Amino acid sequence: TRFFLSGSVFDQQGLVRATSLRRYTGRVNLDHTAGAVKFSLSTTLGVSTATNTDENDNVISTPLNAYRWTLPYITPYLPDGSFNLLDPGGNPNPLPELFLNTNKNRQLKGIGVASIEYRAPFMKGLSARTQWGIDFTDNQGENYIDRNTQENNVVPGGGGALQVTNLRRVRTTGTTSLQYERKSGDHNWGIG
Repeated sequence: TRFFLSGSVFDQQGLVRATSLRRYTGRVNLDHTAGAVKFSLSTTLGVSTATNTDENDNVISTPLNAYRWTLPYITPYLPDGSFNLLDPGGNPNPLPELFLNTNKNRQLKGIGVASIEYRAPFMKGLSARTQWGIDFTDNQGENYIDRNTQENNVVPGGGGALQVTNLRRVRTTGTTSLQYERKSGDHNWGIG
C-alpha cells in the first residue's frame, strides 16, 4: 500500500483595496495491491473565494477606470467623512464603487479517479482494468450594488441590487479495457 497526502493554503490581498483570493486545497492518492488486484484512488478538493471589482468593461463608474477621469483637485471624502460625489465635471468618485459594491465568487471543486486492475494469474500478460472519474464544480456568485453608487444609476428603480448565482456541474467518465502484452526478445507487443 502506498499513499500520498498534501494540502495548501493560499491567501492573497489584491493590489486594489477590497480585492482578494483565498484558496484551500487538499489531495489524497492511494494505491493498494492485493495479489492479482490493484486498486488506485486519486482525489483533489479545493475551496476558493475571490473578491474583486467589476472591471469587465470600460464603463466610467468602474473603480479602476473612474480614477482616470476624476479631477486631481477633487478630494474623495467630505469633511464629515462621507464620500464626495460633487465633481463639477460629472465624473464619479471611484471609492463608493470600490468599498460599497461587492463582487464575490466562491468555488468548490472536486476531482476524483478510481481504478481497479486485475492481472490474470492463469495467463501471463493478460489484464483487465476499469477506471472511473468525476469532476464536480459548484460556483456561487454574489454581486451587490449599493444604492449610493454611480453603478446604481443603471438599476431599475434606483434601490440598489443583489444578484446571487449558482452553477453546479458534475461530469463523469469511465473506461474499461482488456489488454494482452508479451515480450519477445528485445521487443514488447500488445493488443487491447
